[in-house]
Amino acid sequence: MKEKVLLISHSKDPDGIISQALIIKHLRLTSPSEAMDLECRLLDYSQLAVFFNNSIFDGFEKIFISDLPLVEQALSDEQLISLSEKARLYYFDHHYLSTDREKLLNRLCFQFVRQGGVSASELIFRAFSFSDDESLALSKIAHSFDFNIRNEYFAIGERIMKLINGMQDSDKLLFVQDIAQGIWMSNGQLSEKYQRREQEIQLCIEQAYHVVEKTRKEVEICGHLIAIAYSPQILYMKLGMRYLESISPNCSAILLLTEGESNLLFSSLQNLPENVIPVLPFCIYKKGGGRDNAGGFSVGITINKRNYHYVSKKLLSEISEFFQASNKL
Repeated sequence: MKEKVLLISHSKDPDGIISQALIIKHLRLTSPSEAMDLECRLLDYSQLAVFFNNSIFDGFEKIFISDLPLVEQALSDEQLISLSEKARLYYFDHHYLSTDREKLLNRLCFQFVRQGGVSASELIFRAFSFSDDESLALSKIAHSFDFNIRNEYFAIGERIMKLINGMQDSDKLLFVQDIAQGIWMSNGQLSEKYQRREQEIQLCIEQAYHVVEKTRKEVEICGHLIAIAYSPQILYMKLGMRYLESISPNCSAILLLTEGESNLLFSSLQNLPENVIPVLPFCIYKKGGGRDNAGGFSVGITINKRNYHYVSKKLLSEISEFFQASNKL
């Protein structure tokens, strides 16, 4: 009888894609493919609660979760305990967790690996003791891009980010499989299939940059200059945030509202800590999460060009109230 295994990771950045590919590589090295029934899922942060509320996990013997914050808003303690009773849990991540949630995960997981400042892919590379150059390169690509380390690996990570932002979830799952099999790139060159896709996506990205420029404005809140802008979906996550940062050199923080049901993204700049500008605490207050004084949260509605100004105005008012209250503490 085949062993049922479930893999869940982040759908929206290279670390989520690569971490799942590395887990697949590990499983293929340690278990015959004919003995394993593998199911892969890619989710964004805002999809976690619905997924855990509506999914049935009976029959799975192992569940691997990577690059996703299993915060209380995503699943309750009772749900987490129930999940651990159904299957062995393996968890690899670097996002913020409350002390209580970290203790619970550490107790329930068969393997719990969490460390701030390290990509999930790097944690998996270490945990499974990969020794091949390809896996090492993959972990470096994910880590360099995730933590904005500008080197040759970062450049590849940026190309992956652009590719996945232009893909449907079904295409991303195929991309994960191609990465796991080592057929997506050779000698530093993307395979022909992904070269064509990259060229198609680049034009859409350039057009999206113009939207960010056109909608961008700066607002002063409690002595901090914050840049806020609207972004098409293709710039979701780090592409849009890093572009907004690049055109906002005098700001203390940036806030990006991306079209669709995605999380709103909020980040401090210039390495400003939480006690100077409480960006991550605000994200947590809004029932979101993050790390390194940056994060995301949902406002419960679909963002579009028509409601962007209304949503941003309301949000800036909330941020102002929160910052003022934080200054009084």
